[in-house]
Amino acid sequence: MEAPLRALYLITSPVSARFLRGQLAFMRRHGVRCVVGTGAGDGEFDDGVESFDVGFSREIRLVRDLMSLAKTVRLIRRLRPDIVNASTPKAGLVGTLAAAACRVERRVYVVRGLRYETARGTRRRVLAGLERLTMRLAHVVVFNSPSLLERARADGVCRPSTGIVLGAGSGNGIDTRRFSQLVPGDEARRRLGLENVA
Repeated sequence: MEAPLRALYLITSPVSARFLRGQLAFMRRHGVRCVVGTGAGDGEFDDGVESFDVGFSREIRLVRDLMSLAKTVRLIRRLRPDIVNASTPKAGLVGTLAAAACRVERRVYVVRGLRYETARGTRRRVLAGLERLTMRLAHVVVFNSPSLLERARADGVCRPSTGIVLGAGSGNGIDTRRFSQLVPGDEARRRLGLENVA
């Protein structure tokens, strides 16, 4: 019997757990063992998903960042994941560095925003350079919208061969069952006592 695939998801903060909600459960139902590495605190992850604190911080903190890199390398060596999926800028950088150092064969970076866009001067150049490095270390870079991919390409941080958008773009997909029971527009307006507008 084949061993199940192992996927390590890395996010900077447990607050970002909402980006993974449902996705991890879907992966588990399809035989993938999912583990999450994050910053301090507990996130609300799907049932049965283990999480580990690897000390990510959102801001640049050189000593702390080096410590979280070491913790991430140790976690990868212990879990031996087949895939590392990193999202959010800090987890993306530290995670792809650690995964590349450990020779993980499938490295995915999910881009939900470009942090350097709101920065100016030297800070902007540094953040853009770190984003470029992260994207170079990933085998696949998944953007959550076509406009975000276009911006990254225009700014020269993403190579055309690695950037993709799934479908029309989304941060974590859409649960179509949630919307399948909606009442048609005319019926909803009638129930709410609203006039039909042409």
